[in-house]
Amino acid sequence: MQFSYWLQQLLVLLLGLEKPRKDYKELVCHHFVTLWLVGCVPTIIEMQTKANSILVSYTDGVISSITR
Repeated sequence: MQFSYWLQQLLVLLLGLEKPRKDYKELVCHHFVTLWLVGCVPTIIEMQTKANSILVSYTDGVISSITR
């Protein structure tokens, strides 16, 4: 939902549907960063969490087999 809102706002800015503001460049940059944060960062965090889970389960098995 957030992604579609910010994408719509970015399209409005880029297509010139509204009168440009004084801070137009900063606003466009803000929209790109917001889309990246909303769209990509959760995916990166999810992949990192899965990788950490695999790593912990693997090292737990290695450590328990060494200490036996």
